[in-house]
Amino acid sequence: RIADYFVVAGHTDSSLPLDEDLAFPNAQHKLSDQRKDPITDICVIDRTLEESCPQGFTCIELTPTGFPADLNYGSLTAHNLLLCYRRGKDKPPLIDLGVFYEGLETVRAGISILETTPAGRSANVNNKSGNHPIYLTFRRAKESAPQNALAVTDICIIFTNKGEKAPYAFCQIEKNLNKGLIGANVYLCYKKSMRQVDSIAFKAGFIGRYPTEDTGSFSLPASVPLFCLPMGATIECWSSKTRHPLPTFSSFVLTTETSDKVFGAVVSFYESYPEEKLTEEQKYKLGILRGDGQRSKSQKTVHTNKAICLLSRWPMFSAFRDFLMYLYRLTVSPQAHSVPVERHIAHFMHNVPFPTAQRPRVQYQMSPMHATILTRPQITPIPLSGASFLALLDDLGPENTLTLLILALTEHKIVIHSLRPAEITCVAEALITLLFPFKWRCTYVPLCPLEMGYVMEAPCPFIVGVDSRYFDIYEPPSDVACVNLDTNSITLMEEKKNISWKMLPKKPAKLLKATLQKYFKEVKDCPREDLNGGSMLSLQDPDLSRTERHRKIDLAIQEAVLKLTASLMKGYRQFLLPITEAPNPGTADPSSLFNIQEFVRSRERSSQRFYQSVVGTQLFSSFIEERCLTSSASLVFFDECIDRLTPDHDHVHLIETDDSQTSDHTVMIMPPDEKGLPPGVGYQYTLFPELQDELFDLGEEDLLINESSTRGRRKSDTFTFGHRTKQELRTMQKLSKFHSGDPQLWARLLISHTYGAWFACLPAFVIECRHKSAALRTAHDALYALKEKNCIPLPDETYYRMLLHLCAVYNKPALAVRVFQFVRKTGIQLSAITYGLYNKAVLEGTWPSSNRDGYMLWQKLRNVFLATKRFQYGLQRRSKFAGSDQHTDPGLRSDETLVNGEVGDPMASLADESKPSDHRPRSVAVSPALHRKPAHGSFKFNHTSSTGSTGGGLASLDVACPDTVATQDGISAFKTPNPTSGDSLTPGISPATPELGNLFGGDAKFLSSLSDSDQLRYQELCSHRNPSAEDSSDVSKSPRYNHSLLSRGRASTSLYPGPMDPLTPNKAEFTPPLLRKMSVPNSTKVARQDISNLEVDPLSPFTKPSTTPEESQPTPAAPGTSDIEVTISSCSKCHKCESLVYDEEIMAGWIADESSLNTHCPFCNSLFVPFLNIEIKPPESLSPVVEGYAGSFVLPLTPDATITSTAMSIGDSQSELNSQIAPQILEPVTIPYLSSLVLRKELESLLENEGTKVLTDPGFVDNHPILYWNLVWYFRRLNLHTNLYKILLRSQLVQQNCKVIPSKKDNVVIHLMWDNLKLHMVGEKPPLYCAWHQIMTQGPSEEFATYSQSFLNDIKDSIMQDDVLGPLVAVLNELNAQRGIRRSAYREILYLIIVALGKSSIDIIAFDREYRRAFDLLSPSERALTRKCDRPPSDHAVDCREIFGELDLY
Repeated sequence: RIADYFVVAGHTDSSLPLDEDLAFPNAQHKLSDQRKDPITDICVIDRTLEESCPQGFTCIELTPTGFPADLNYGSLTAHNLLLCYRRGKDKPPLIDLGVFYEGLETVRAGISILETTPAGRSANVNNKSGNHPIYLTFRRAKESAPQNALAVTDICIIFTNKGEKAPYAFCQIEKNLNKGLIGANVYLCYKKSMRQVDSIAFKAGFIGRYPTEDTGSFSLPASVPLFCLPMGATIECWSSKTRHPLPTFSSFVLTTETSDKVFGAVVSFYESYPEEKLTEEQKYKLGILRGDGQRSKSQKTVHTNKAICLLSRWPMFSAFRDFLMYLYRLTVSPQAHSVPVERHIAHFMHNVPFPTAQRPRVQYQMSPMHATILTRPQITPIPLSGASFLALLDDLGPENTLTLLILALTEHKIVIHSLRPAEITCVAEALITLLFPFKWRCTYVPLCPLEMGYVMEAPCPFIVGVDSRYFDIYEPPSDVACVNLDTNSITLMEEKKNISWKMLPKKPAKLLKATLQKYFKEVKDCPREDLNGGSMLSLQDPDLSRTERHRKIDLAIQEAVLKLTASLMKGYRQFLLPITEAPNPGTADPSSLFNIQEFVRSRERSSQRFYQSVVGTQLFSSFIEERCLTSSASLVFFDECIDRLTPDHDHVHLIETDDSQTSDHTVMIMPPDEKGLPPGVGYQYTLFPELQDELFDLGEEDLLINESSTRGRRKSDTFTFGHRTKQELRTMQKLSKFHSGDPQLWARLLISHTYGAWFACLPAFVIECRHKSAALRTAHDALYALKEKNCIPLPDETYYRMLLHLCAVYNKPALAVRVFQFVRKTGIQLSAITYGLYNKAVLEGTWPSSNRDGYMLWQKLRNVFLATKRFQYGLQRRSKFAGSDQHTDPGLRSDETLVNGEVGDPMASLADESKPSDHRPRSVAVSPALHRKPAHGSFKFNHTSSTGSTGGGLASLDVACPDTVATQDGISAFKTPNPTSGDSLTPGISPATPELGNLFGGDAKFLSSLSDSDQLRYQELCSHRNPSAEDSSDVSKSPRYNHSLLSRGRASTSLYPGPMDPLTPNKAEFTPPLLRKMSVPNSTKVARQDISNLEVDPLSPFTKPSTTPEESQPTPAAPGTSDIEVTISSCSKCHKCESLVYDEEIMAGWIADESSLNTHCPFCNSLFVPFLNIEIKPPESLSPVVEGYAGSFVLPLTPDATITSTAMSIGDSQSELNSQIAPQILEPVTIPYLSSLVLRKELESLLENEGTKVLTDPGFVDNHPILYWNLVWYFRRLNLHTNLYKILLRSQLVQQNCKVIPSKKDNVVIHLMWDNLKLHMVGEKPPLYCAWHQIMTQGPSEEFATYSQSFLNDIKDSIMQDDVLGPLVAVLNELNAQRGIRRSAYREILYLIIVALGKSSIDIIAFDREYRRAFDLLSPSERALTRKCDRPPSDHAVDCREIFGELDLY
């Protein structure tokens, strides 16, 4: 809403007289009991000629310090001239005084010259004979002048050469009255105030309000009428000749109970008051009745003041002023109106929308001739305020502006006053805003009512704004700094403190002063508009350019002062003292959080006095507390400003303007209509009417803005700490473009965004876990996994923020300290948000009373047992391999072989709880079965049930989480809305394609951005959704594409290298046998000379040291079953060249843009959208899960839990698997494959709008399938724990189609496939690895005569001899002889040897090197057989595969 309340304030029947004596408890500050009448006449008398003071006049005998007030003081021969004045109400008062140099200047119209004394002699005050005469001048108010016009109320004479200055609130005429060589420098000073009339002041109250009941935004404060009329609601008696005064605009600021600001815009005016309502006593006070009881002879009228006010959370004072002025004009217009005032008010509050980034300007047409424009406020990290820095500089000038800033920074008592109430609030708000990043924590009343004047007696610092008429009654306290906006002066009542802008550090102060002087000159050249003028904008307003110019100057002033404060605090972060231990009573003190003394010593010596004054203020202490104990985005912005400062920061822009400020897009709102009003009724007013509730009714259909829609648009606050800051977004965007050209950096960037998405989902995972501490430790270990992949440091702190926030929510201060120590070791300097979260978690957490609890003692015993087993295992390995030429990688750590442990090692499943920073991450220990392979940069638990190939894309996820979990503190609940459905189809997709709204719910927007070719490709993939029964039966029976490759084919003995494998060669086949090298995280790549080794592999679970029979036995486990099985493939086909593009090539070709779904084809460089193909198998279609199949995964969430992964009986399972019929697969799901950049951005947007609870609702699978399946793909790819697997079983997708009854353990089996066999169905022959698998499992057959077994064996044998050239030429000849889709020779050979030899026995990096060498050795005729898809993979693709790991083929 633009505004929340409309208020009418003024005198009510219940108003009590305003007792002015209560304004100050200390009566000594009261000047007099009666207000002074204005000065009506002045004269000059010559005491030398014995002229006396005229009757009724007062002679000024002395100066303020006691010197004789002779206008020719100090002259030897000049006459003694004195100035006299007279007060009264019998004639119009004087409104100006001046000095006229005759012969040197001319007199303007309306100004009178005082040429003679009362005795008729010359009134020349110049003591220099023969020179130009000097006369005093004055200007008198008109008879019809309004009663609130300014008038001269005091006059004095000062001698500047005697050290005298103009008294407070006096204006000094800068013309010397003494031009002689001898004599004092005499100056005339005068004070102006509002014209005083007979009046009675009352306490203002509510006359009317709308709405009548408080809204949900904030409650209407009862003190609003006091601020609308700060000098009280008055009843005044005027002369009948007095002209009615114009309405006056003012503003004020209130603070709600939630510390939010509420801005009030007020238009006050006068209305006639019925004389019959006055009492006899009141008539005497107003002068209507004389002392004898008779009526006064002069004709007088009675009036009262009234105010109309808008209250809003937005400081749109200009638009509010225009609207309130228009309402006032409606009530004083003599003609009848078709629409009442109430309808205008309701229409403005309900139907005028708030300016947004898309429509930054809203023009409200109040009438055919009057309009106002509402401009979107400048959204910056600096808190929103009603400041006008232009007004501050214009009213005070550069030096006084700097002095006022120093007074505020050193916490002085400051009173800002003016006769223009609209200026007071603007200047006070500007002063408060310029203190950023400091916040004024003391008393702050920008426009103080007369009744609350006692705040100026407060012993603490304050900033108070008052009407200058206040000082007609009271004098300010002695310790107050008074800022007069009318005289452009600052007066310090105590001269003990020499406060000046020169206290500041020299260089930044000079730069700021020069900048302010520059803009001060511009302001004077382009003056501001009169705030009380109320001139509303027309459609062609010439002032728009001036307004835009003033807006830019306003922003430049704010930025210049921000550079000063940033310079003052430069380098302060190195003096922060983090909390690293259990807190004590003094931990939260600023001295414990910040090294104050060292900070002051680090500043330049000349400004240390200023810093000593600042660091002792509450202003500075609250800044340190906020910086250390809270998470403020504005302080992050301030730190960024400090970092961006340069020695010469003239051209550095710290405040970035919103793009909407330069947009010309304007929305026009028409005035209210007569709908629903009585026909033929006119509304004519003589006074502002009493508000009638029935006239506010607009009708439900006419309401454009209602409370429910406002609530619906409010953002969720449950994802505050997981959202990246603007600076982090900008930096990551720059890094994305920069890293896209470097293979390793690009792969690391992609995986860092994947981890960022996982940490964004972390709150939902912790909610669903029974044991929160274990889940949080898993997240802590994920940081080490990121570090091992060289992805840290990054300018992205969402990982730490989310984890530290959860440490605070779940009371884990010790874990927060470990996270902070990790960050400190990486050399990252935490931002204000993250640093505040850390200190909050440590300070507010409950620390254990002793470290010798049961948990710690069991940990010690566990560590001793673990160390013993490691020594024993190391000795066994040394004895087995003694004297052998085969050695492990020298870069391998001592604990790596144990971690990859062997079957029968009871400690292979234990994770080190007390892991130092150089150990492997805990998350690997928590989830052993999720690690598909001994991957580069990670570790794996190997068992006889899952060798390097079988531990891969298949895992039974048993998430130990309850079915229903109560909402935890700090995580707000959110109910996912029902999926939306639409009748219209996305353009470019055929009607046969299912409706996007039903298929993809809230993610349908992704498909709407696809190109025509990508949409055709999507239709092609969707065509496989509903095959006919005949087709499905044919496919299932075809030996060429047996679906067992997608399900149980992995259990075949032919796929597992080892002594029992019939395809395992003898030792003689190796000449010589070479050891497979393993790359080690954070180490350089070791040169490899081999590709495979099937005889001895120290990391292979099939290479066992000499152990006892008991140790070699597998850990027994009961057979289990899975609830559902999911197979996901990312292999896609380019729509242009029809080539198959695999996962690492897709990753390497992604565009460095968070809004693009496209990737580059590595072969034709065209852009296309890749897709994920998901196949879901219900339980009835799954074959019985053999014992330990695929490494049954149980998530341990207790510190003393062990991880079991059972072995599988290959002999027993083989016959069962071969006897299975091809399972019935449900309708496949095809979705766009998102890059981790796009995925993270969309996930953050979803969580920001819908909250964390959306990730725990099964509706997430149905409403956001694209996000869900991409998250599952990435998290499963990196073996990251998540609750997303579990919610699949409860989704509509599974419940309606599979009718799965979730078991107690919620088993979900997920396969991540490297290839997509559906894309090969159009080919003449299947891929080589499919043919090999079919021959090894079912034997050669006439029906399956595509490749000879000898051809495949020759390729395998050549690869085992490190010969790639021969297989490459053979495969090229075979591929070119085939028809249909042209597959890659590189993929054919690689996938064949992986299936034939086992993934754990193949060093793919070494294979890439040998393949590249063989490709270069091809003869010209052989090279002619190659295509682009046969080339070796690019460096980008290789690094993406190395970082993310290989996928599975079977």
